[in-house]
Amino acid sequence: MQEFHVGLPCLKLSLNPSNQRHHGKAARTCSVKDAWDEMSDKRKGRDKTIDHDLTKDNVWLCGNTDMDMEQVIQTEIDRINAERAEQGKRKMRIDAVSAIEMIQKPPMEVMETLTREEQTKLLKVSDEVTESILHDWNPSWKTIATVIHFDEFGGRSGHPHKIFIPIGEDKDGCPVLNVKRDFNLKFFTFINREYPQRMRNRGYPVLDCEIYEDMTEEEREAHKGKKKEYGLEGYEYKLKKDAEQEASICGAERTCSIASFQEDDQLAQ
Repeated sequence: MQEFHVGLPCLKLSLNPSNQRHHGKAARTCSVKDAWDEMSDKRKGRDKTIDHDLTKDNVWLCGNTDMDMEQVIQTEIDRINAERAEQGKRKMRIDAVSAIEMIQKPPMEVMETLTREEQTKLLKVSDEVTESILHDWNPSWKTIATVIHFDEFGGRSGHPHKIFIPIGEDKDGCPVLNVKRDFNLKFFTFINREYPQRMRNRGYPVLDCEIYEDMTEEEREAHKGKKKEYGLEGYEYKLKKDAEQEASICGAERTCSIASFQEDDQLAQ
């Protein structure tokens, strides 16, 4: 198998996304409902590459398509708020980021060389590796649904979607969802280092990715020039990356890496 990079785009989710602007920028948090409509077998998103006749081929690794995702997350928030109330703490904001969606995106040109059985095996290993990294970063984080999509680009670009709740603790040990503290540049540096290495340990030739703190000043300047794409809404970001991937199959030059992102960015490639 040829060496390849794997993208790990992530999107912050909220039951009640804020419409407020911060430093002149609109909040880029996605609603749980919109993310779940795109991820579940309903496949109600705007993605025109979805072939609904192939949705039956999707593989659920955790949870199932009939879950009431909003209620599952609300139940977890209610539990956290109840514990906070017992300790005299305020409830979390209703527009708080309550979950993260992560996609694992091997290149289409690599996936096309594999049988469906080989694709499924690779993607299951990738998800096991990702789960181990999330657990090592914070054992309290809870994955509530994972599905491998095989119904895009005619089944040629299988990839897992995962939704997890980033449960943390405040300074008094009280449960809280604090994405700014726990889902940040340090986290992406950690996962960027660990994912390729752990995949290679499982027998897959995944290449190391770019890590911001390891870059030269010139490389950091170039990286800042790309930063604007990290704030794209999830669907827009996917369109951009899918277009790049399609172009690469036609022989166009392509760069694929898992990029670090700053604390206020919503997506990472």
